[in-house]
Amino acid sequence: MALTIGNRADGAGLAPGNPVFIDIVPITFDVSYTTGGLAVGTLLEDEIGKGRTILAMWQNNVVGTTKVFARYDRTADKIVAYDWAGSEISNATDLLDVVLEMVILSK
Repeated sequence: MALTIGNRADGAGLAPGNPVFIDIVPITFDVSYTTGGLAVGTLLEDEIGKGRTILAMWQNNVVGTTKVFARYDRTADKIVAYDWAGSEISNATDLLDVVLEMVILSK
């Protein structure tokens, strides 16, 4: 088995002039989840910085009595919540007690 390690400068966004950032951000839903997810838009500007482009986002942890997992829909720029069976959380579900710890990769 061979392992090839590339030059970091060759990676997209990894050149010194194109830094990549990793942030861990708590995200709280509200009392009425909207089917299709929570629109990110400018929601995270205070946490990760204005003008950054989100490259990827994944869930690190969840706190609360309602256990959900989340997926970032990059095309729609939304965080979508699912139950443990893999179905999207129903419209108008109270997720106020849910705090997602999301890892965000941005540039």
